Amino acid sequence: MLFDKNASILAILSSTGPGLFHPESSTVAILNYIKNICKEGFVDSDTARKLQASAELISKIESDAPSSVLGINTEKSFLLAHAFPQLFTDALCLVTDGGIVLEYWGENLEEQAVDDYMTARDGSFPVFVRVKLDQKGKKPISDPSKHLSRLLRPLGYKCELGEVSKLEEGNSNNLSRPLSRSLLPSGLYTTTDPYYWYCSCEEFHSAIVDSVCWDHSASTLAGEYELSSNLVVKFLENLPCLFDEMLPMCKHLLAVLLAALNWRDVRHHVERFSVESSGNSLDKTLP
Repeated sequence: MLFDKNASILAILSSTGPGLFHPESSTVAILNYIKNICKEGFVDSDTARKLQASAELISKIESDAPSSVLGINTEKSFLLAHAFPQLFTDALCLVTDGGIVLEYWGENLEEQAVDDYMTARDGSFPVFVRVKLDQKGKKPISDPSKHLSRLLRPLGYKCELGEVSKLEEGNSNNLSRPLSRSLLPSGLYTTTDPYYWYCSCEEFHSAIVDSVCWDHSASTLAGEYELSSNLVVKFLENLPCLFDEMLPMCKHLLAVLLAALNWRDVRHHVERFSVESSGNSLDKTLP
């Protein structure tokens, strides 16, 4: 089974993907960042000393700002990076950095309906998954102190020359975004649909090789894989068009599948907007 052409998707992603993300305190995440860059020698000894001094102050921070970020399971991340060497880093960045946005029609859509859609229980709801088109994996940090200040800003703090202090009133950037905004800019987001195994990006279409419509069921495609317990295969269950032998994949679809496999922990980090039928505005529904 592991030699199947779709094993990376139907076996490795399905079994390793769940549990990739977990809630983590923002303060703990920042302290881990400082620990890692000092340990791996990314900074000189003087900068490391200042950052370690900052860590002592940061460990005492108390904030009313959102205190949870997405932590990542290192072992699972390593396995998935090997299964999807060209896609995983960017897909991970899309999930953790708010690259996935859900739009739905109507003023009110039950939270359970969104959950059902994202966990392959019901794809009939008017939910549309948009994914940022140009988001790339993070570049190396050139100035750790400035980056540390950016990490601290949502908590209402800043770091300058190793000194951690509170931001002035009104100068803090919390994690909330405007309650309303215009429709997502055309050309900056893909349309990605796991139920149709589709993404509008060029990367996805270039991955389709000799795709054909055929009359085999999803259970035939899955082969030995258990349909009832495999979330990825459940998305494929009612697919009207299957691909010949190899399922195409892109970073946007991979990001959506990773989010779906970890929806309980990821759901509060994905923006949702109600698209009003009478206008062109999006009203944010906070999770």
